[in-house]
Amino acid sequence: MKHKNIRKQLLDSEVIKALQSHDNLEDIKVNPFFYTRLQERLNSANIIERASFYKLIFGNLLAPVVLGLIIILNVITLVISVNKQEQNTVDRQTYIEEMTDDYSQSDSYILSTIDRD
Repeated sequence: MKHKNIRKQLLDSEVIKALQSHDNLEDIKVNPFFYTRLQERLNSANIIERASFYKLIFGNLLAPVVLGLIIILNVITLVISVNKQEQNTVDRQTYIEEMTDDYSQSDSYILSTIDRD
């Protein structure tokens, strides 16, 4: 515990020395437009860095992946659609046959009932 306190005191004293040395520095005379130029240079470097990062991620890597996913989804959708269409065709044909059978039976039933009378 004492070791930590001593270390903290040494660190605090170094920080205080650094801050005091900063107070003793003379002001540097610079061009009035220096800060404007510096700010513009920092902004332009940041924009270029950000643009190259986005181009790398979204341009070179992400575009082929997204294109591949879209193609895969289209193929899956096509396969599902064709399967459902075939199933609907079979169901429709079965339904038509059943309806035909039902109505043809009802016609014969009606005819038989008329013949009885």
